[in-house]
Amino acid sequence: MTKFGWLITIRTANKNSQVFVSDYNLTGKGIMLGRDNSCDIIIDNAYVSRQHCLVRLNNDVLQINDLSSTNKIFIDENIIPVNRRTVWTENSTLRLGAKKVGTELIARRIELKDLPLGTVLIDKHNITSSNLEESSKLEESTKLIKDHQHKLPFYAVIFNKKIFDSLLLVLLLLFITYNITKNYYDQRVIKVTNDEIISVDIDQPTITNNITKRNLDKKYQHINFGNFFALVIGNNDYQYIDSLENAIMDAEAVADILIKDYKYKVTKIINGTRNDILSMLDYMRNHLTHEDNLLIFFAGHGLYDQDSDRGYWLPIDAKLNTRTNWISNADVTDAIKAIKAKHVMIVADSCYAGSLTRSVEIIQPIFNIDVVERINSLRSRTVLASGGVEPVVDYGGKLTKIGNFETKHSIFTAVFIGILSKNQNIIDGAGLFSQLRDPVRLNAEQMPIYDNIRNANHEIGGDFLFIRH
Repeated sequence: MTKFGWLITIRTANKNSQVFVSDYNLTGKGIMLGRDNSCDIIIDNAYVSRQHCLVRLNNDVLQINDLSSTNKIFIDENIIPVNRRTVWTENSTLRLGAKKVGTELIARRIELKDLPLGTVLIDKHNITSSNLEESSKLEESTKLIKDHQHKLPFYAVIFNKKIFDSLLLVLLLLFITYNITKNYYDQRVIKVTNDEIISVDIDQPTITNNITKRNLDKKYQHINFGNFFALVIGNNDYQYIDSLENAIMDAEAVADILIKDYKYKVTKIINGTRNDILSMLDYMRNHLTHEDNLLIFFAGHGLYDQDSDRGYWLPIDAKLNTRTNWISNADVTDAIKAIKAKHVMIVADSCYAGSLTRSVEIIQPIFNIDVVERINSLRSRTVLASGGVEPVVDYGGKLTKIGNFETKHSIFTAVFIGILSKNQNIIDGAGLFSQLRDPVRLNAEQMPIYDNIRNANHEIGGDFLFIRH
């Protein structure tokens, strides 16, 4: 068996990892890199595709093959062609994804005996009696690790067994594995707490059907308002068009007040791609019930196509000259039409967001217990948009004045958060809009709107309810 291979250093924002891949594993089919669990090396980065690329060894030279990845591959800042083998020279920097958000890798030729302490092996083919002493003990240790691990980014950890006897090796492997696993979860894109799910790429956020108890006026306490969820999207760092300054800050602030004051279960997508956003909408479709309420907040670029009379949300991987990664109003409408939640409300702080609406005026009713019961019983699909079909200003993180106070948020989001902060009990979407419209209209060159979403099976009289905890 070969004693030679390649030491691949994987650079992330918080740490570097080292992986040894033998010539044996790189020959022939090679190894696959990506986010998917089926890959030989799993790169936990939302900007890396599920199956991003293949690495092969051909005549002692590493070759990279881009598997039609979304965010491309760069070698020393030069983009490599898709589905064409490209040489990855020793000590050249390979980057999966765009600059600042991608994952960097560097490979160098090495002999197995010279492996640094703590190097990760990607599979058992690297462990043989001919190149490592006491391999059977190592396999026992690896099995013991696997019996106790939740998930490791790779498969095994090795040390120089001339230093440690077998008992100490087992103990140290368990200790190091615990820390690797802990650091792995600490640095994952997905972090789950009791009240919040933070994510860029989410596969399975926790959704429960336990109704949250709320401190309401006694006259409302007999009403089953259900569970409240929010999908909060903030896109600043666009890959192909001008970036924004306010969107992430606005999204974080909205998520914060929904969690703290309204006890929402919040999913945040920061700098989301088309796949990130639509995948989460599909997840909501499959897991929310008729007992649930869903608020969707989007802050980012928007675009209106006059020829098709259709608006679009622009994820961070969108390009202006092709609609491939745009999210159309039809995409959003189809998704929320299929979601089983009783009430769904979109709050869109982007250009041309108003093109989602039916253009039918909503009249705010007299607010009493009978009205609240009726609103709560009816299905609603509504949108609160920062503007109609006109552009909306991004203030670039600068202070702007609203009345007597200053804010770095967009005018629309600042007023929206202010109304939620002042609310002490229950407010419906129409009531919130009646308080929001004039402050936004008078302080920014935009006209916010609140209407039913067309073609989404909205029931007349239904509305979204904000219930203060």
